[in-house]
Amino acid sequence: MLKRWTVVLLCLLVILSACSPPEDSQTDLDQNEAKTEAEEEAVSEVEAPPESTPTAAPATETALPEVVHWEYPGEFTPVPLQRIFDCVLGKQVLSGNELALNTACDQWERNYFERPVAEDMADFYPQLDIVQSEFGADEEWYYNRILLFSDLEDPLVLDGVYALEIDLNLDARGDILILAASPGSYPADEWHSNGVQVWADNNDDVGGPQAVLVDPRYDGDGYETLLVDSGIGQDPDLAYVKTYSDQPGLVEFAFRISLLDSQDVFEWWVWAMAEDISAAKFDPVDFFPEDSLYAMDNTCGWILGSYPRDLPNICETISAPTKPVVKDGVCKPDPSYTPDPCQYWDKDSCSWKWDYACFN
Repeated sequence: MLKRWTVVLLCLLVILSACSPPEDSQTDLDQNEAKTEAEEEAVSEVEAPPESTPTAAPATETALPEVVHWEYPGEFTPVPLQRIFDCVLGKQVLSGNELALNTACDQWERNYFERPVAEDMADFYPQLDIVQSEFGADEEWYYNRILLFSDLEDPLVLDGVYALEIDLNLDARGDILILAASPGSYPADEWHSNGVQVWADNNDDVGGPQAVLVDPRYDGDGYETLLVDSGIGQDPDLAYVKTYSDQPGLVEFAFRISLLDSQDVFEWWVWAMAEDISAAKFDPVDFFPEDSLYAMDNTCGWILGSYPRDLPNICETISAPTKPVVKDGVCKPDPSYTPDPCQYWDKDSCSWKWDYACFN
């Protein structure tokens, strides 16, 4: 009996010995399990960043190129007989009179504006009311000054769009347009190109079939070629603008003489607008209804380098009354017309003449 139990115990020991792994195998198994757990922890650390680390959004803005200027204009040097006087609507405001458009100064059919007011005539914009403009030059630069009405607001904020148009071949059609947007937004007393654009009309279609006059069905492209925009373009030093801290109503342009291809005889005039009407929309009377354009002023044209010509927008033509009064064979000026300070009545020619000494 004892012998039988001994045999059974021996068999059980053999079976248990076969089912249990060797000591070395168990050690390897434990090491493999520890390695697997460490690898899983390492992977989780790479794939899942800490919650406190924000994910940066991709950049969407492209930095504008830096404009480097090499040459700057000098000081304004006036050219004799190159000053244009404009009607001043601000005088009505100062006198307490009700605002109204003056037909001698605001002639839509001639692309001649004197309306620095809101459409309902309730608001007057002195920063758009041109008082006068003057041309200057030195050996390398042309200059233009626009003086705005500054007797009502202190300080006067020059937040409009100011422009100079140049007609190179004396046909009353602008060939070059220089714009400056909100020049009062930048430091005064220094030349800069911010907001300054120079446009050209290379296909000579500004003004439509009838230069200056209304062409209601005209669909040209006006100034179609942008030469420089805030110093970016064919020449970063092509054109500048400047305002003055001690003359709050003064906007001054400067541009290279080379812009005009050595042309030393040309017609010029200036603009002041609340908004940019687009360089493609010149002349404005060809593109807009008469009752849609307000907050705008411009001047008649004047010729640099030569005598005045019979052009539809020249100051001698546009400012003179069209129908003088003739009574008993005597010619007298139209009493409804208010002459420019530099005009005088010439009874022999039955017309207003300019006193050129007034321009000096």
